[in-house]
Amino acid sequence: MRKNFYLLVLLTGLMLSLTGCSKDDTSEVEFKVEGNWVFKKVNFLTEAAKWNDSIPYTSANLRNYAPYMFIPMSGMQFLAKEIKSGDNFLGRKMNYVNNHKESQFHPHPASMDVWYWNYTDDNKGFKISSIAPGFPSVAFDMTTDNVVIDANNPNIITFQTKVRSAKIGGEKDTYVVLPVEITMERGNAGDDMVVFIQGEPFNRLP
Repeated sequence: MRKNFYLLVLLTGLMLSLTGCSKDDTSEVEFKVEGNWVFKKVNFLTEAAKWNDSIPYTSANLRNYAPYMFIPMSGMQFLAKEIKSGDNFLGRKMNYVNNHKESQFHPHPASMDVWYWNYTDDNKGFKISSIAPGFPSVAFDMTTDNVVIDANNPNIITFQTKVRSAKIGGEKDTYVVLPVEITMERGNAGDDMVVFIQGEPFNRLP
């Protein structure tokens, strides 16, 4: 009888141990966006993002055309500095990183506040806003939902969002909304990544 009792205690302890391990194995990785990120892929998901070749592909016509605006970008920085309007807290400082020194999209000096970020209400995504809406580009304001953390590498995230883009061939300051999927890896920005439109590489400069 005593042997059976000890055996029962041993089996109960083993089952509790396995249950605890199972819970640990399936626990979710907490999403934290603070820090530096490198763009791995920016893929516009709709036919509407493609350029209309009947329109001259010139710098003047490309203003605020989202796929083109992302070409020189290499990453994002989510910083801790508080951004305020008067006494009102807006969010924390955010920078886009760009390696093209000769480009009109050269990164702003670190002292210049252009964008700010916040977590979404459920802490599963983030929102990026420009301090002066529309400056320097409407393409870079975005809100994400349900950021997916890579199962094999918690430093890689993928999310879908929507950005505004100049309407190709439209009047000045007319826009369309384009869905886009972005993959980023935590780290310091390096070489430019390749922009895609519906899975096809797009790296076209005027």
